[in-house]
Amino acid sequence: MQTESLSSLLLVGLVVLSGCSGFPGPETSETEQTTDVSPPYDGADSSQPNSPPGVRDGRLVNPEQLLDQHWSILSYSTYSAERHYTEQRNSSQSVQTNVTVEHASDGRYRATVVSTQGLSDRDEYWFDGELGYLATTIGNETRYTRAQTARGSTPLPEDLLYFATPPYRSGVVNQRGLYQYITAARGSTLETIERDNESDTLFRLSTQLSDPDDTGSAARFDSIRNGSFTAVVDSWGVVHSYQLSYEAVVGGRIVKITENVSYELNPETNVTPPAWINHVDDENESENSVLSRAS
Repeated sequence: MQTESLSSLLLVGLVVLSGCSGFPGPETSETEQTTDVSPPYDGADSSQPNSPPGVRDGRLVNPEQLLDQHWSILSYSTYSAERHYTEQRNSSQSVQTNVTVEHASDGRYRATVVSTQGLSDRDEYWFDGELGYLATTIGNETRYTRAQTARGSTPLPEDLLYFATPPYRSGVVNQRGLYQYITAARGSTLETIERDNESDTLFRLSTQLSDPDDTGSAARFDSIRNGSFTAVVDSWGVVHSYQLSYEAVVGGRIVKITENVSYELNPETNVTPPAWINHVDDENESENSVLSRAS
């Protein structure tokens, strides 16, 4: 049986979650987004272009085009993703968030969030193509619920990568994350990465950052310094990985930020339901029974 303290904490967290609607995508809406990516990306087509979308004469001139292609390809691909985020305030105080995602080409996904920023010790998500499920663990207790927003939609994988803990954001992806960084890299030169025995060409995109707006942290920090962003992009427009690092100044104190994200497209990735999925229905039925007797 769940304790009252656990229920109270979870209620606060879920109220915050339910009060927000979507997440990044290129856009979040109740209707399915259209895309011109067909067939799904397999990373082995010899007819691929010579440079990523949005790149002209070796420079990134249209970041939005590159990002649209990245999101579109991922939405129809089987891939795994990882995000490791750290805020180091001093030698003994730090904030860490680790997120892993497994996404199937039909839209099903699993995600795990472990963070020191939120109420819970661990959150596990499962989306079966129609409904979202959530297992929230605090201490030695786990609560099973439906994972949905106030509009009844399910969080997207990118939502969990960039907004791993409540309050989740709504709207378009340019509010945070990869969009923010790639946009700041407009005009940067791409460097070709030589790869042996590979059919695709990779490019390195690097830029220096000096404004909190470039990192989406203007509301939190007074200024930033020693900021850098480096991404690895293929000819199709998929961002395979990126690294963001900078020192943020707030109230005269320095906070060191590092963020590493990687995407691996692999048709062999097997996205299966978690073992705890049946607990969601059991717990919901139990709560409905209690509510029925109370009424």
